[in-house]
Amino acid sequence: MINVYSGPIKLIKWLNLFKSRSYCSSVSAKKWSKTVFIPASDLPSRKAPKSEVDLLEKPCFYNLYRDQNGRPSDKLFVLHDGPPYANGSLHFGHVINKTLKDIICRYKIRQGYKVNFIPGWDCHGLPIELKVYKEKGQSIPTDPLEIRQKARKFAQSAIDEQIKVFRRMGIAADWDNPYTTFSNEFVLNQLQAFKTLYQKGLIHRSFLPIYFSPSNKTTLAESELEYNTNHTSPSIFFQFKVNHNLTLRTNHDIYALIWTTTPWTLPANQAIAFSPKIEYIIVFASELSRYFIIAKENLLDLQSKLGTPLSVERTICNEELSKLSYSHPMRLDSKQYLPFLSAEYVTSSKGTGLVHCAPNHGREDFDIAKKNGLSINNCIVDDNGNFVSGLHSELDGKSVLEGGSSLVMNLLKDEIVHKEDFVHSYPYDWRSGKPVIIKTSQQWFIDVGKVRDKCLSQLKTVNFFPSGIQNKICDEISTRPPWCISRQRVWGVPIPVFYRKEDVNKSIPIVSSESIDYLINKVKENGIEIWWSSPESELIPDQVCKSFGVNKEEIVAGRDIFDVWFDSGMTWNSVLAGDKIADIYLEGVDQCHGWFQTSLILSIALRDLAPYKSVYVHGFAVDGDGRKMSKSVGNVIDPLPLIESKYGSDVMRLFVARYGSHHGNVKVDDEKLKTTMTLMLKFRNIFKFCLGSLRGFDSPGKLDYSKLNLINKYMLHQLWSFNQSCQKNYNDNDFRNIITESVSFIDDFSSFYLKIVKDSLYCDPLDSIGRSSCQSVIYYFLETFNNFLSPIIPFLFEEINIIRKKDNKAASCLLDGWFECPSIWKNDQVSLIMGIIRLIKESIDNETEDNKHFGKPFTATIICHRKSDYETLKTSESSSDNLEQQLSEILQLSQVKLSQSIDLESVEADIKISCEESIPFTILLNKTNKSSCPRCRRYLSRLPNDLCHRCDAVISKHN
Repeated sequence: MINVYSGPIKLIKWLNLFKSRSYCSSVSAKKWSKTVFIPASDLPSRKAPKSEVDLLEKPCFYNLYRDQNGRPSDKLFVLHDGPPYANGSLHFGHVINKTLKDIICRYKIRQGYKVNFIPGWDCHGLPIELKVYKEKGQSIPTDPLEIRQKARKFAQSAIDEQIKVFRRMGIAADWDNPYTTFSNEFVLNQLQAFKTLYQKGLIHRSFLPIYFSPSNKTTLAESELEYNTNHTSPSIFFQFKVNHNLTLRTNHDIYALIWTTTPWTLPANQAIAFSPKIEYIIVFASELSRYFIIAKENLLDLQSKLGTPLSVERTICNEELSKLSYSHPMRLDSKQYLPFLSAEYVTSSKGTGLVHCAPNHGREDFDIAKKNGLSINNCIVDDNGNFVSGLHSELDGKSVLEGGSSLVMNLLKDEIVHKEDFVHSYPYDWRSGKPVIIKTSQQWFIDVGKVRDKCLSQLKTVNFFPSGIQNKICDEISTRPPWCISRQRVWGVPIPVFYRKEDVNKSIPIVSSESIDYLINKVKENGIEIWWSSPESELIPDQVCKSFGVNKEEIVAGRDIFDVWFDSGMTWNSVLAGDKIADIYLEGVDQCHGWFQTSLILSIALRDLAPYKSVYVHGFAVDGDGRKMSKSVGNVIDPLPLIESKYGSDVMRLFVARYGSHHGNVKVDDEKLKTTMTLMLKFRNIFKFCLGSLRGFDSPGKLDYSKLNLINKYMLHQLWSFNQSCQKNYNDNDFRNIITESVSFIDDFSSFYLKIVKDSLYCDPLDSIGRSSCQSVIYYFLETFNNFLSPIIPFLFEEINIIRKKDNKAASCLLDGWFECPSIWKNDQVSLIMGIIRLIKESIDNETEDNKHFGKPFTATIICHRKSDYETLKTSESSSDNLEQQLSEILQLSQVKLSQSIDLESVEADIKISCEESIPFTILLNKTNKSSCPRCRRYLSRLPNDLCHRCDAVISKHN
């Protein structure tokens, strides 16, 4: 609690004082203004975004990656760039991603590392292929070679455009040598990887249920799905008539009641699954006059759903269920009975506790059918997503998703007990935005189970930012099914296998190490297009055909291509030769179930090593309301106009560091961008002032720390503490905190330190120790902030570097090396002393601010009520400057006297300030009898209009 008492002050006395000061300001001050050092700098207060383009053409940007790449490799840092998709313009998510990567790499360059940052692009896949089909004014191509030629051209054009934007952002990467998944070198590595995986028994061809996109007519992996939580499906309670014979000892017809949200799969039913952990009962539905088998737990819910009382007739044990069979209403042979199978995956959380089992359309159904020796029938859905012929004339060729359920329900309406719409989460093709199905087909798979334990073990050694991501990825790896790596498209890397022409289902592949090596040699000479342009007889050696007992004329090349996630999962092989491991992978949160996993699986499978030491995850760019950016919604923000015309790259980079490095979604709106622009101007102007203050000052040379006064030692301590904190923040990739702490430090540096030392900077002799000490601190301030902000806002700091070195062709400031704050700067005692002084100063400033007519023409007596506080302050005395003189400068008063004890009752004061908080003290302020110096404005002159002793000495010296 600070108490203030103001004694009586004669108004006329203060008016006379201000008349005197006004006169000095208007007359005498002008006389001396040219003798005062005013900071001036060539750094503009603000700059248009287009001015950044000029800097990009200078060596500081243009040659940076090449220059640092010449460093020795013993201190190497590798950031492996996850490839963006080469299918169009960049969006704001790309700005966030590449900026974060560049900040990390620039920081490492500043620390003296050789950085490996090779940009790359994911060039294959369906989106690009679909772009080719939709070219305006062009007929839809059918020839694979034409499709591939146009797709390659489209992808390369997208890459070229994206590189221009990335360069404009100031991203320092190896733009002259990017990796692309369609390059011949990359394709050859991929074929070699397939051979190795096949040799290890990690790749197999199998007939399994997989996700299939009818809209895009291709298989999909789990990572290519997005879930619509508001999908509506027709749900039905359907009855199958039980063939109970004597098992249930009753003459009544009994029905097994199942519930499904995919009525179109009923024609594929091959079994009914029940749980060995659930109690089942036979109930009588009085309104329906039917007997049903259901789970006891579902009794009440089913009574409500069906709208009829259900009376329990008896329980039915698992052993009885396992002996039952039932008939399918669509089977021509009504006596072809189907089984009840025990299955652990069955629950009673929804439905009836009995599950309709269609092995062709569900992985769990498939597994339980195989386990019980059921022969899996041919799939009822073709590769267009339509019913195959032969099921029923009304179903032949009809889409299963577009009306298929309605057709089946109409055919089987007599067996439907109840139907209703059901809203739930359902998988969609993330590219087309349309529903997918599960269907069996012959595909190529990586057996994740064989590398699962090794993947989980390696993940434990990886640092994750944020740390919770590690558990998320481990959980998904733990349950990840075999990875389907084959796709039925044209634009991609072909899976290098052959089949017999008579093998309609392509179930027996013709492939060996020899056949793949032979193809690799062909591709080295002619490119991968030979897979489509050359006859099969030229693509496989005679000895391989002989070993499989087949003639060349009897074979056909497979037309599956690799999943694009296999492509991107192999990118580490382009930058991490041998057993090298990337120091960091940095991508959006969606890659937790995408690239982070596929890269890990393939790296473990091929070389028993995780591809990364650290994984950093950032959020998505969303609009100001938190909504996902979408063209249909109209809230997509194009970053290029913001960079080129409105804000510039530095502002966008500062925005990303401030708002985009906290791992959550990043709200992008004009208000935040304008706030960032204001912050950028603050940075520019403080550095402009510092540059001006250093005019004529080259470097501190060998600074004699012992001769520094209290405030300069204090500021060096603050810089040391700031340096330690920012290094930790960089190690934690916490760029938001770096900006927060930088703003806080700069605000304090400006409002506290510079406000105090301006007197010395402006008015001391140019060669004085006091002035050069202040300049040294400002120099070190610039060097320290160069360490930590130049990676974030490089355009400003390269501009500063050019001005400081007076060299337009100066190399990047990052190459100057790391500025290390000397450990001697750490001075806890000085920090403690200044903590007391700052509390005193705050008390005085608050009071004189409230009484602005007083100004600061005061002397002060400071009484410390505790001996320990007094002694702490006195320890700061030095031979060069006693404490009271330093206090007068820091507190900006005419004179200061420090006392341990005084009779407060006997002392008069114009203002009395008492503090009873953590450091108890009393301050007695009295009007000084000194006048304001017309040159420095401090109340140090004996007579009005006279120079103070210091200013008089400066003028005399220079006359």
